Amino acid sequence: KSFEELKVYLGSPPLLSKPLPGEDLFLYLSVTEVAVSAVLVREEDGVQKSIYYVSKVLQDVETRYPKIDKIALALITSARRLRLYFQSHTIIVLTDRPLRKVLLSPEASGRLYKPRTTIKAQALANFIVECTLPEDPSQLVISEVPDPWNLYVDGSSAIGSSGA
Repeated sequence: KSFEELKVYLGSPPLLSKPLPGEDLFLYLSVTEVAVSAVLVREEDGVQKSIYYVSKVLQDVETRYPKIDKIALALITSARRLRLYFQSHTIIVLTDRPLRKVLLSPEASGRLYKPRTTIKAQALANFIVECTLPEDPSQLVISEVPDPWNLYVDGSSAIGSSGA
């Protein structure tokens, strides 16, 4: 019985959802040695539904970036590809790294880097499970949210990558 239920579940791929105007969206960031990815989700009745997936395979030099820089790269790549969503919705970025501290204080990025022994590719399901907010609201740590950040880019671009 369980096997049949699993077959039915795996045979029906998740559909992408459409966000409502003005709705807060969540952006989950993930990095590995060879790729950065993100998933934009919305919450409906306590269930998170995917809106859009973004991924980028890292090229030669990019594979040697520190992990925190890869997370910043994932955010920049997502902001570029999901520009319309970023302009019309409040985006809440969720990651397990202190990205805000690094963006406010770039010289701190060298001190925050910790090498890992092994990093394997993550399946999207594991990624969403790791970053899912707890169901019990009392477990959430709520902090005061300052004004939204402004991301300024110089608009330069090249075949391999773009400037920020």
